[in-house]
Amino acid sequence: MLISTIGAGLEVFLIWGFARNLWPLSLFALAFGSTAGGFAVLRPRFAAEIVGDQDEQDNQSLFVFAILTASRGSAIIGSGLIMKTLVHEGDPTKGWGGGQAWSNLVIYTGTVMFVASLGAVGTVVGPNLRYGRRMWKSQKSDEPVRQQ
Repeated sequence: MLISTIGAGLEVFLIWGFARNLWPLSLFALAFGSTAGGFAVLRPRFAAEIVGDQDEQDNQSLFVFAILTASRGSAIIGSGLIMKTLVHEGDPTKGWGGGQAWSNLVIYTGTVMFVASLGAVGTVVGPNLRYGRRMWKSQKSDEPVRQQ
């Protein structure tokens, strides 16, 4: 997740920000779609990780999956409203990020992707996590026990 969110943020600032015609925009669409679009397939795994033991709590996992899917749909609707606010159609289109017309949207999108990468850093470097796996202390001893 960390590589894809940082990569998507860099693609926004470095490719979309300097695009002047169709070819760089096509390159940006391919690169951004390959890095930023992969989280949709991970929602079932996110739901299973949030709920815990899948065998005993299938209904709860489906409920969490539904919440994640509904929040994605709300974000899709909200992104149209945000874009409408940030894009100024009457402004000139010369300059960085498509000029004044698109530069606010480029900055917003790149910043959001970099902020999302901070959340990915938290999953790797969190207080109860080591190397991406949870470490719990056993109730009978002080030895850490890995969850598989």
